[in-house]
Amino acid sequence: VAILAQASLAQAAVSSAPAPQGCGCGGARPRHLVAALKVSSARKGRAAERMRLCVRGLAGGIEVMDLAVKSSSAGRVRAFLERSGARPELCLFFEDQSLEDGSSLSDVVACIGAGFDREGTDNSDVSEGGVAPAPPTDDEAPPAPEAPPASAIAATKLGQPVWVVVGGADVGGISVQEAKSFKSPVLAERLATGSHVKELELKGGRLRYNLLSGSGPATGWISTAVSGKDLVAKSPAPRSLPDGTRLESPIALLFPGEGCQHVGMLGPKCRSLPVVKEMLSKARSILGYDVLELCVLGSEYLLARTKFCQSLLFVTSLVAFEELKAKKPAVVASATVTSGWGVGYYAALCAAGVMSFEDGLRLVKLRAEVMDEAQAPGKHLTVMVVEHDREKLLLLCQQAVAKEGPTAFCTISGHCFPNAYVVVGTERAIIILRELLSTIPRHLNVTSPSSCSLVSPAADKLQAALEEALPSMRPPSLTLWTTTRPGPLHVGCSVADIAADLKAHLTAPVQFEESVRGMVAAGVRRFYDIGPQGFLEKMLVQCCRGGVFKV
Repeated sequence: VAILAQASLAQAAVSSAPAPQGCGCGGARPRHLVAALKVSSARKGRAAERMRLCVRGLAGGIEVMDLAVKSSSAGRVRAFLERSGARPELCLFFEDQSLEDGSSLSDVVACIGAGFDREGTDNSDVSEGGVAPAPPTDDEAPPAPEAPPASAIAATKLGQPVWVVVGGADVGGISVQEAKSFKSPVLAERLATGSHVKELELKGGRLRYNLLSGSGPATGWISTAVSGKDLVAKSPAPRSLPDGTRLESPIALLFPGEGCQHVGMLGPKCRSLPVVKEMLSKARSILGYDVLELCVLGSEYLLARTKFCQSLLFVTSLVAFEELKAKKPAVVASATVTSGWGVGYYAALCAAGVMSFEDGLRLVKLRAEVMDEAQAPGKHLTVMVVEHDREKLLLLCQQAVAKEGPTAFCTISGHCFPNAYVVVGTERAIIILRELLSTIPRHLNVTSPSSCSLVSPAADKLQAALEEALPSMRPPSLTLWTTTRPGPLHVGCSVADIAADLKAHLTAPVQFEESVRGMVAAGVRRFYDIGPQGFLEKMLVQCCRGGVFKV
């Protein structure tokens, strides 16, 4: 076994290399260590496996030669990687205290954490700046290895039932044992909450599994419930996949919100799907009008009206989701995270199995109606402002309000990407703001204010509807990254927490960039913008600039 530490790369980077863009550190020289780990798994007939570790210390600290494997064998390192499902491309940032001078390679690997996949790919060297090449596209995905490790997600037929871990969120997951007996040894690693596992054997409340996505031991025995509380739950079975289909995980499914609607946004290809025809029929009975007719023959003015806009975007986004299921079933089967901007969050909830299409559409219809009723008299405008510091922009908003008078309103309602914000306000206040700005803001095709206190009267009416819908709501099968709170709602969380978040979602500013950075920190490297115009895709590119991402 040959383990190569490229000292020259690391030493040069210590003294000269800047921080990679898109790392969350603003391009400064952070107090972090960047480690890019390349793993090439052994195939049958090969005499050995090789590992290459390229380490770049941005603030000194760890000496490369200290990372040479001394007491820790390559076999132990690879065993850890197999248990955690490590992917071959990693670009992670660690706080200084995570590693100390003299750390061994096993210490570095232990800091990598879990939740990564696609082991067994032999990639080229780390590119300049310490950022690994972007993952291959679906068409370029490498073939499944001849003898994949038990933890690999590749080449999974998914014939057996799939379970999702819903317990242990407060302690980092659930315990795993070597054998069915409760007296068998407990493994050191926990099976993380939100992980998906394939059922191998189910006996008397004990489940033997293989890890599909998430982090934890590649295989073992777990309890399905304890003290009447479920530890795992049956996951909605993905569509059957062809033999050898590779599951690429983790993937985030994102749904857009108001402002991205346009005439003709229901294309003829997706309309031909039987499930879409059924959805459009249900939508007509719930909304009282023909969604397809309005999308194809309506005007931009009609589509922008809150009464129509939110319901149309909800329907078209889920139609696009069904189209993605049909075209790329492996993508949907591999998704572990979902989120949405504005009304797109309701589509995300349906994608995560929290509510049915019909229940979601009824809530969205009511949401649009109560927001329209709650709107204060007068015209309101929504604009996107770029290249401005948040504090300075808030100060300009206050100046615009002061100039207009007591009836004025102007505030930030969304954070799109670095130094880019959505601002909502009364018409005169936005006009004044334009005069104060050094750059010309972009007008967004939104007729009613949202994500601000102007629509707070609608929150109580929406809450009443959410309470009625609670009995039919189900815990999510995907991790939900909301745009109103610092952390996610995990798989299996309480539906009451989701309902409370939906109420706050109505008036709280959209923190899109923060959510994206949270997803990236959790290991997401692939994003799918599911909806019209690629609205979120453009913002994602700005949020993830310079990183290892595919949108």
